[in-house]
Parts: sequence; structure tokens; C-alpha cells
Amino acid sequence: MFKEVPDNLVLTTARCLLRALRESDIPHVFEATQYPGFNDGMQWDAPACEDDLLVAHQRNLAAWHDRQAYVFTAETLG
Repeated sequence: MFKEVPDNLVLTTARCLLRALRESDIPHVFEATQYPGFNDGMQWDAPACEDDLLVAHQRNLAAWHDRQAYVFTAETLG
């Protein structure tokens, strides 16, 4: 089991923020998955709709709170 990591943790670098994925990120993630090559090497199929990502998001949150896995998103600064 992993150490507890608060879901409001933000790691900052010179160019980006690393933070927990938010439900408001889903439209952006969905849009990215529609580009050819984006899903190459991923262990998932491209989602057919944003609702497919909502299920994954809820699963990721549950894993975070159960200290099983942590999924971060990168947000570009500036």
C-alpha cells in the first residue's frame, strides 16, 4: 500500500503543475484522446464519449482515497 497523499496536493515545477485529475478536466482529456497516436501505448481503448472518462475518473478517485494508486494531470503554467 502507498503512503497517504492528500487529493489537494499540487507539485509545481518551472513549467507546470502536477495535481489530481478533476472532473472538469474530462472534456480536455477526451479531446486529446481523439488525436491519432495519442492512445498509442496506452493500456486502454480510446473512449467513445466523455461519459466513458467519467467512469475512469471515479475509479481513479476511489483508488486515490484507498491509497492504491495516484493519478496526476499536468497543467502548463503561463
